[in-house]
Amino acid sequence: YHNPKWTAEAIGNILENAVKYSTEYSHVRIGILPLDIYTRITITDAGMGIPEREYPKIFQRFYRGEQAEANDGSGLGLYLSQLILQSEKGYVTVASKPGEGSCFSVFLLNQG
Repeated sequence: YHNPKWTAEAIGNILENAVKYSTEYSHVRIGILPLDIYTRITITDAGMGIPEREYPKIFQRFYRGEQAEANDGSGLGLYLSQLILQSEKGYVTVASKPGEGSCFSVFLLNQG
């Protein structure tokens, strides 16, 4: 189900956001956990965080959160990541708190 080029594009978009919205010299952590049906890849940053009310909106085309508007961007990265992962029978979730960073979890189907 995975096209390496497009899977890399989806994960790359999330990593780019993690770096762009994190403070200078902070860390971005990447974790991989094989599960029964999916493999979970977590990308955790030390950025500005996202209010919970914005979780569904950040995956919409052209959406930019209020805090994110100060940074360059088109609002397409997370939208495209979600679209790519869904086409590969996977998905992406977010957990975040303002001021504490974000954790995006990418779930890739192990086998069909």
